[in-house]
Amino acid sequence: MTCERGGGLSVATHFERDYAWEYDGWECLICGNMTDPLLMTKRDAQAHGATGP
Repeated sequence: MTCERGGGLSVATHFERDYAWEYDGWECLICGNMTDPLLMTKRDAQAHGATGP
C-alpha cells in the first residue's frame, strides 16, 4: 500500500498499547504515518459529502 501523506511504502501492522486498545492498520516505513480501516472509511465519506460525527 502507498502512504497517503508521503507516498512511501506502508505495511500492515497491529497496533497495541497497554491492552487499553488495539487495532490493525498500516504504517508508512518512510514517514511513520499510521492509518486504519475506520479512518479510511471516514475520510472516504467526507470526500463524498457526508456530514456528522
